[in-house]
Amino acid sequence: MKITASGKALGAIIEGIDLAQQLSESEFKQILRALGAHGVLCFPKQRLATEHFVRFGRMFGELEINVANQFHEPEFPEVMVLSNMTADGKPIGLADAGQGWHTDMSYSKEIALANVLYAVSVPRREGRALGDTQFRNMRSNGGSRGARQRMISRNSGT
Repeated sequence: MKITASGKALGAIIEGIDLAQQLSESEFKQILRALGAHGVLCFPKQRLATEHFVRFGRMFGELEINVANQFHEPEFPEVMVLSNMTADGKPIGLADAGQGWHTDMSYSKEIALANVLYAVSVPRREGRALGDTQFRNMRSNGGSRGARQRMISRNSGT
């Protein structure tokens, strides 16, 4: 397994591991440490059946069923399909997920350790992947104590 930090505030790429296979305890501990150190992990070139995706997600803890309660993978209600594609004139997934700024599952009583996303089809233009998924490092939160305090004040209404 090779872990390469992005060199930015967040992120690392993990290569040389097949998430479709059962991970050893040692491999998972390496992944968990990388998540703690880098906040966002990318595992490129994976080919996962839904059951493999779910097995990997469960290694982080119990999976939740999204409150939208629609577009679940058959036999796996913990997996929600996000897609703007249609089949037979009907949407195959939730098309408007993440259109505005949000924190996934922020309505949950307990905050999740991680979100596990798996892109099956990503549109491309001129060889570049499209989309605007962004992640924020709330530990650095803009750097200065003043910036953090302004954010706290803004969010608390003071």
